[in-house]
Amino acid sequence: MAAHPWLNERRRRRPEDGVLYQVLQQHLATFLARTDAGSGPCAGSIPRFVRRELEDHLRCGQFAAGFARVYCPGCRVDELVAFSCKRRGFCPSCGGRRMADTAAWLVDRVFPEVPVRQVVLSLPFELRFLLARDPELLLAVRKIVGRSDFALQRRQARELGIVEPRPAGVNAVQLYDSALRLNPHFHALIVDGVFVVTADRDRASFHALPAPTDEQLARVTARIVRRVLTLLRGRGLLRDDGGGLQLDDERSALDACQAAAVRGRIAFGEHAGRAVPRWRDPDAIRDGVDAFDQQARYRGFSLHAATAVESGRREALERLCRYVLRPAIDQDRLAWTRDGQVVYRFKRPWKDGTNLVVFEPLVLIERLAALVPRPRKNLVTYHGAFAPGASYRDRVVPPPPAEDESPTSFRSIQQRPSTPRGERDGKKRTRRRYSWAQLMLRCSGVDVLVCPRCQTRRQLLTFITDPRTIVRILTHLDLPARLPPLAPPRAPPGGAGLWPD
Repeated sequence: MAAHPWLNERRRRRPEDGVLYQVLQQHLATFLARTDAGSGPCAGSIPRFVRRELEDHLRCGQFAAGFARVYCPGCRVDELVAFSCKRRGFCPSCGGRRMADTAAWLVDRVFPEVPVRQVVLSLPFELRFLLARDPELLLAVRKIVGRSDFALQRRQARELGIVEPRPAGVNAVQLYDSALRLNPHFHALIVDGVFVVTADRDRASFHALPAPTDEQLARVTARIVRRVLTLLRGRGLLRDDGGGLQLDDERSALDACQAAAVRGRIAFGEHAGRAVPRWRDPDAIRDGVDAFDQQARYRGFSLHAATAVESGRREALERLCRYVLRPAIDQDRLAWTRDGQVVYRFKRPWKDGTNLVVFEPLVLIERLAALVPRPRKNLVTYHGAFAPGASYRDRVVPPPPAEDESPTSFRSIQQRPSTPRGERDGKKRTRRRYSWAQLMLRCSGVDVLVCPRCQTRRQLLTFITDPRTIVRILTHLDLPARLPPLAPPRAPPGGAGLWPD
């Protein structure tokens, strides 16, 4: 087998050239050694699921970890495609793939041709830490948010004389903000109206609702606050004297990372407790306080519902879904400084002019560890008429595409005729996930399975996973057959910080 050097070298992704990969390669062993040697308030090493997330990122996109072989019958040339780590914490590549996949699924198979509104709920600082460390509490708060939003829609529908209204929506949890702080908050994509199922339950009709007013959002926010406080009292997390939340005294190394990431501070080392440096651009400072319509604030909770997408704007809806499901880190906004620190630039400056933060490499790894979600916990859930157990769900969601139809363009989606339920019951359902090539075509308009030289359709031949075969093929192609080595752990200057005696 011979692979063309232009195809192999020019087209493949090179994660080892990125800042994020270099930070982990050079400093991950040091970070793990220091946390493993911790004692006192930060006793206990980093959990296994976080350690696996950090280590597997160094295998993402590397030929030495396995690859697929793609063949062009026109040019008779092979190309190797490296495997991804498939993690959902902070990997920009896998997070972007998951974002595109889920957004395409929501547009094609969940949201019908109806208007959709985004409702965002932000939480106080103390509650952010509790939700990050307790996934069951996060699930309970998410249910409170969804039920409160649906209660407003049912009330609006009954005022219009609509009987038995059925709202629907999708709720996504984001664990981060633009400064890579730990900030669990909720993005709900709610149908801007309600469905009504007919008596024979054969179809569902849609009834649009007016946009919520500031007064209505204020009542919803107050209801959410009351129910969340009741939940905290029932779980013994709220002090009886009204002094705030009751936190445990003993914390693990991950808890220390998360507590520092909530406040934007440093968890370990000689600078522990200090704020992460930020840079402000005087020309970007905005005077006054930003005032938004359709927003409510109450006791540290903030509810925003001004973003909406009209019916029929499928491309805009998919862009909104991608925004809600975007990965935590944008690789293009990371850069090294001359003194070996890492700069992360914001997409938009804050109102005080802050447009970037500066991390020491070990502090950046602290943030990455804090942003890893708990395993086997869904960050995207479906509610109301979109819920998997809803008996009328198939009357609401779009019909599945035909078996031979590739859902990669909006034109094919918009021109797809609706199939009566009785005619599609006997058909085989399509698979849940889209292929890598379909997502690339949908996002960038480039069909990666078409050869750029002869325009011939490429063929996927095989997946190479055997270590000896990987080494033999990569050695023949003069490509690296081993993963880039990790830098050994280094002791902190002067012996300060977490290090064994």
